[in-house]
Amino acid sequence: MNKLLMKVMAKITDSDSDTPSLDGLLDKSDAIFADVAVDPTRSAPNSKERHTFGFGSPFDTMNLTQMARIMPTMIREQASFRNGMKLARTFEQLPPRVASSDLSAEIAASLKRWGAAEVGVVDVPQHAVFRDRVAPLPRAIVFTGEMNRELMKHAPTFEGMREVAAAYERTGVMANRLSVHLRGLGYNAIPGHSMGGTVDYPLLGEMAGIGQLGRNGLLISQTHGVSQRIAVVFTDIEALDFQQAEEYSWVSDFCKTCGKCIRACPAGALHEEWRPDESGQLTSTDGDLCLPYFGEHWGCSICVGVCPFTRSDYAAIKRSFEKRAVRESGSSSAHPVSATG
Repeated sequence: MNKLLMKVMAKITDSDSDTPSLDGLLDKSDAIFADVAVDPTRSAPNSKERHTFGFGSPFDTMNLTQMARIMPTMIREQASFRNGMKLARTFEQLPPRVASSDLSAEIAASLKRWGAAEVGVVDVPQHAVFRDRVAPLPRAIVFTGEMNRELMKHAPTFEGMREVAAAYERTGVMANRLSVHLRGLGYNAIPGHSMGGTVDYPLLGEMAGIGQLGRNGLLISQTHGVSQRIAVVFTDIEALDFQQAEEYSWVSDFCKTCGKCIRACPAGALHEEWRPDESGQLTSTDGDLCLPYFGEHWGCSICVGVCPFTRSDYAAIKRSFEKRAVRESGSSSAHPVSATG
């Protein structure tokens, strides 16, 4: 029975073997984006490669009960991804339009009503597009959706992995709904599912002003910290404006003093300092070390679980960090060091 369920999951994910894998599905989605794009944003010469998922799978070690429990969640997740592919495949590009005066507020209100938190917009830069991929439209509406913090605190677990899949489904549905809504208003829109795509979602989130990249390579935002998933809707709507009240630059300084995710990572995949990867772009993570462990241990997520932004309140962390910075600044100014030592 377990082998039969594995074959079903493999078929759902378009795997070439009897083990589920996302690569086949993502490649099909990539090809659709390339086919429908009239004037795509192409990757830069130094763009990163998107990591593949050709490694051990947590499905290999699931028992029959676990497989049966996660199957409905995975089917819904995959259905939301395939619905997004269908929306991309049927896309017919119209001339670009300027946003109506109330469109930005309407988009933000709709996404938040559907369960999103932060919402931003950014012109997609070439270096954010994965190597040899395209963004089908030049702009991205970027938004986040919650993962249950209590479940993620105990990662890696089966329940945590199930919650990640559910978050992918929820945010994927939001991207599809927003795309349909915008098309109904006469705007161009193509959903970018949170499960994966042709662009670096956390980077776009930071550029859109809805969070800051942590040293675990994930976006940290004020509503859900790092316990969230990111989805986008590609568009060419001009003059969208989602004003951001929060300024996140302090998060990078906090991460330099923390390092809990680095110490907790069993794969040693997180760096103390940002360093160039094979493309020459700076990174704080090593996917070659991360993803095999990720695949064999319930999607891992240890770096999510141990992060202070998962275990505590964003505003409280910020207040504490700012108070400490003031104390340390006062202490250094009270004891100046002379030029002669």
